[in-house]
Amino acid sequence: MKIAYVTTYPPTPCGIAEYTSYLIEGLRNVSGSLEIYVFSDSYLKKKSYFTGHFGEIIIPAFQKDNSDYSNLVRLIGEYGPFNVVHIQHEYGIFPSPQGFIKLLRDLKKHTDATAVTLHTVYHKNYFDQEKVAYQERILKNVDAVVVHSSLQEFELLVQMEDHRKLYRIPHGTKINAYLGKVTKEEFARELGLEIIRDNDFLITSPGFLRIDKGLDVLVRAMEIVNSKYDAKLVISGIEQGKHSERIIDFIKVNGKIPNHIILIHKFLNREELEKLLAVVDLIVMPYRSRSGKFSVSGILHLALGSMKPIIGTRTDRLIELYEIAPDLIVRVLDDPKEIANKIIDFMENRKEYEVYVDILRNYALATSWEKVALKHMKVYNEIVKRTS
Repeated sequence: MKIAYVTTYPPTPCGIAEYTSYLIEGLRNVSGSLEIYVFSDSYLKKKSYFTGHFGEIIIPAFQKDNSDYSNLVRLIGEYGPFNVVHIQHEYGIFPSPQGFIKLLRDLKKHTDATAVTLHTVYHKNYFDQEKVAYQERILKNVDAVVVHSSLQEFELLVQMEDHRKLYRIPHGTKINAYLGKVTKEEFARELGLEIIRDNDFLITSPGFLRIDKGLDVLVRAMEIVNSKYDAKLVISGIEQGKHSERIIDFIKVNGKIPNHIILIHKFLNREELEKLLAVVDLIVMPYRSRSGKFSVSGILHLALGSMKPIIGTRTDRLIELYEIAPDLIVRVLDDPKEIANKIIDFMENRKEYEVYVDILRNYALATSWEKVALKHMKVYNEIVKRTS
């Protein structure tokens, strides 16, 4: 089978870029006979094409801020035809309704079937009609729509006519290769951090620095935790999204970053991020809801693959955590006292949390990238058969 992905792709600092790279790695692990092409964004990609780590051919083909996809269509035609063209969609990457719908229609000349993963789903009754109409036009112009969560699935069942097109495939989980192989002190030395000792209690909230991550709430919660116990919070990542330039100020207390907070102000590569998650004792994700938007967290799945306890909030992006281990969810958003109480409860009753770690481990194994890749292959075979 010959597959084309239209997506952001490493080295672009983007969650969807990392997602697609992990998916292609999973596909390679379950099927060595696939021909895989990636028609990527042009960020830091100077060559006309090159081979990626997993044998995929990468062709820089579009710019995120340009709604003219004629060059992308030309290149897909040049390297095609394909059995499936699969677009990893996010509204920030493909903001133009007219340009994107035209792209979907133009692709039909070069592929047997088209698929789109909607990484964000708009609620029908929350957004203005123009945005909802854009989403509904996407649903009509592809052969398969992939989503990751039950919230996304049932929202789209209301919006689409042909329910056969809709598939729910969970976000994949990378099983952390560094568990038990790196110490806290070794990790700190590799990144040139201030002293971290192996007996320190480490908490992290990894990923991009965004307003909706609730880092300001977590910092205030840590003030409460540290009035009773010694704990350090590792915050890593770079700013992303609207108002993100204010993030560093959000994690300051009385004008400065507290001593118990370690800021790694850089985009961590895969290896660095996995090592961080391998050495911490607890992962805390105090996310805020984004009204009317349904998505899932890729960082949640990296955390799951690290077999560590996770504390989260009751938001759409953490719906999987809520579904499999609701006792790990803080019900009230934006309340540092609630977050602090949950962290303290974990520190005082770690033995009782082992049952939840087992639940998370089982879900991580059930959603491994290899299993997710097989589910994608099943979808590809179905839609090629349906459209032939």
